[in-house]
Amino acid sequence: MAKLFDSTHQTNIGSNNINAAPNANVSVQVLPPPHPLQFDPEDLRHVIECFSDNLDEAATRLEDLVNIDKAVKNELNGLTDEYFECLTDRLMPYLDQIRIFLVDHKNQSLRKKYQETVLVLKTRIIANRKHFSSFDEVMEHLAQDIYKQCKHHRGVSMLLVSVFLDYMYFTCDIGKTK
Repeated sequence: MAKLFDSTHQTNIGSNNINAAPNANVSVQVLPPPHPLQFDPEDLRHVIECFSDNLDEAATRLEDLVNIDKAVKNELNGLTDEYFECLTDRLMPYLDQIRIFLVDHKNQSLRKKYQETVLVLKTRIIANRKHFSSFDEVMEHLAQDIYKQCKHHRGVSMLLVSVFLDYMYFTCDIGKTK
């Protein structure tokens, strides 16, 4: 029996195939397992698109962040000092604008999508954290995966995807706090 195999498709050919008629071709799809942090990023994509459309309109003020020492949070999560410094440098220009955007009453449906995305990410991160040696890797994997799936939508950039994940971490929506 001859076998043709690649990472996504296997075909058994010939009379030694006991599950098929002699000389029949049987095709079976063999898919690689999904990555443990894979999820549908459509809700976050929609929030980012709308935020991008309203970026210049957002006022600037800062209120009510979860009060936890970031060094303690970083240690609890395994986020390196170097990554946290990059995260804060990337996030700071947008921090107030994102918070104001999400609390604005006219964006209530987007806030709900954001909160639903946070709940999904929290459980996926908890369940699959062991697959990553650092939280830096978790953040980078999520950013790359979301961007890869959403990059063709208007307003979605790798920067804004990363900034929203940074915001989730910085405001303690994701990651351990105790």
